[in-house]
Amino acid sequence: MLLDNLTDEEQALVAEICRIRECKCDDSVVSEGDRGGSILFIRKGRAEVRKSLGKNNHKFLRELHAGEFFGEMCFLNNVPRSASVVALEDCEILELNGADFDKLVRKYPEIGLKVYKNIASELVDRLRRNNEELKKAVLWAIEGTDPR
Repeated sequence: MLLDNLTDEEQALVAEICRIRECKCDDSVVSEGDRGGSILFIRKGRAEVRKSLGKNNHKFLRELHAGEFFGEMCFLNNVPRSASVVALEDCEILELNGADFDKLVRKYPEIGLKVYKNIASELVDRLRRNNEELKKAVLWAIEGTDPR
């Protein structure tokens, strides 16, 4: 998804600036509130996105699989992480630092255009899904029944 539409050569250029992270099952990949500036791409394995609900309590948001990415808000705006991600099995993760990517994009702007378009497309899909979930929650609150 993140590297869709990039040529093999362009993907290799991006891979050169990525850090490879190996995470074991139950390892914290990123923690809510941490500062970052990188986007992460699952090469192998599965992970879970969680939102903290207070002391020792969290809400499952979604499961991530190989080929999916996360951390785009930190990458784009250098803001604290909005959720935690925990490995559900051993994972291999590529971490793309925003500052390193900016240097690459100055030299190869077409790579930046493609990657940012892929991020925007994913954000649109997530917004659409969240709107549907919000609609269901509102209907449930108004009607008192599960609209599924």
